Formats: sequence, C-alpha cells, structure tokens
Amino acid sequence: MVEPLDKIKAMLEPNEKLLKTISQQSGAVRKAKTVAITDKRFIIYEPKLFGAHYVHHEWLDVERVDFLEGATRSCIVFSLVGGGELMIGGLSKQKAPKFFSVAQEQQRIGYLERRRRTLEEDRAISGGADISVGTQPQTEGANIGKKIKQLKSLLEEGLITEEEFQQKKRKLLDQLEEDRAISGGADISVGTQPRAEGTIAQKIQELTLLLDARFITEDEFQQKKRKLLDQLTEDHAMSGGADISVGTQLQREGSVGQKIKELRLLLDAHLITEEEFQQRKQKLLDQL
Repeated sequence: MVEPLDKIKAMLEPNEKLLKTISQQSGAVRKAKTVAITDKRFIIYEPKLFGAHYVHHEWLDVERVDFLEGATRSCIVFSLVGGGELMIGGLSKQKAPKFFSVAQEQQRIGYLERRRRTLEEDRAISGGADISVGTQPQTEGANIGKKIKQLKSLLEEGLITEEEFQQKKRKLLDQLEEDRAISGGADISVGTQPRAEGTIAQKIQELTLLLDARFITEDEFQQKKRKLLDQLTEDHAMSGGADISVGTQLQREGSVGQKIKELRLLLDAHLITEEEFQQRKQKLLDQL
C-alpha cells in the first residue's frame, strides 16, 4: 500500500518545499485524512475505496488558520478568502500545535503578498505608477521583511531570546528609514527625484505590511513612518535660504511640487492619513 506521504510528495511542483504533515488519529487508518503544508499551499489527502481525493489551496487564498483543542483531540480550521472553511479534526494534541504554528506562519506570508498586490493595484488606479521607479526599493523592502520573518521564526522555535529578537528587529527597521547616500538630500536632480520619493513610499508600504502581519507594533510603525515623512518634507540644505539663484529657485519649486504629489499618492494609497497629508503639505509650502 502506498503511504499518504508518498502520494503527497508525488504531486509537489518543482522547487515546492514540504514543510510539515499531520494525519488524523482514527481506528480506520485507510479513512484517515492527511494534511500537508508546503511553502506554496496546503494539501488535504483523503483516501477513498478506489483511489484518493485531494483538496489544495495556495496561501494567497487563505484568510485565517485557527486551532481548536478538545479533551482528547485537536482541530485545524482553514478559512478561505471570499468565504468557506476546511476543518480537519481528530488530530494529535501533541503534534497539532507545532503543525498549527507552521501553518500560521505560511498564512502570514501569504497575507503579506496578498496585501502587497492590493497596494500595488491601488497605486496603479490612483495614478501612482512612479512611486516605484527603479527596482532597488522593492528589493530592499522585501529583504528586510523577509529577515524580520526569519527572526520571528527563530524566536518561536526558541533559538533566540525576546531581547535578541527586539534588538535585531530595531536594527532592520532603522535600515528602512536611512536616507539615500547617493541622493545627497538637497542635491537631487529633477530626473532622480521620483526615484528618491519612490524609495520612501516603498518603505512606508513595507512598514504597513509588517504591521498588518503583526511583525511590528503600532508604535513602531508610527515612529518609523514619521521619520520617513520627515525625509520627504525636509528643506534643501544646499539652498542657503534667500541667497539662491533663479535657476535653483525654479528647481526647488519643482521639487516641492513633486513632494506634494508624492504625498497625494501616499494618501490615495491609504499609506498616510488626511491629517498627515495636510500637515506635511503645509511644511512643504512654507519652504517656498
């Protein structure tokens, strides 16, 4: 008789990684369902009299994963985006918590990706195509988010302490708010301005995703977002106040206009509030 695990492995896609499996505890072994978690989806294998029945859903389609513990057995519930639930009961009370932890982590990763795609669509609809000029902002934000998720996994597995997790997380978040050394603050040209502003927008978006996935707190989110917005509305250090030339003045006015446009795109993408938009816009107008 072919084992359920062998059946599941046979249906995996190339480069798909099997992370965890669990089977129902039942007197009738041939009727017990087996659930597998991969880095792309979850799979439910149910043996039948002739053959077997498979159900699988990608993590992008999973809204929530719940864990229910009874007197002698446990239950895992997968809630799908748009409605519908898949419940697997009769699970070992000793094995189910670890299985749930892995499933919950994959669901969070799926949620992050779903949220990112939604924000991308919102920005496109609002005309924010130039928020992400260049590929560096996406790569930088994705790497930091991935590293924080890895730290979270190490913490949950007891491989690092809470203090170590918080310390490393703060360092990673500090990277998100660092200004671009290449741009030099005030010396950004008209051609490079959209890229610099896009970097800030991407970083705020990444902070939003980390907050939604509960990898950072609301206080951490607000603190880091304020520092990023300060970078967007800061005055040009090289302008020298009133002693600037006509050409520099025109460039400065154009830069202020670009920054107000960027703030509007952030508002339309729901990355800042109306109050934040008005406050930052006034600071930019005061620079003229």
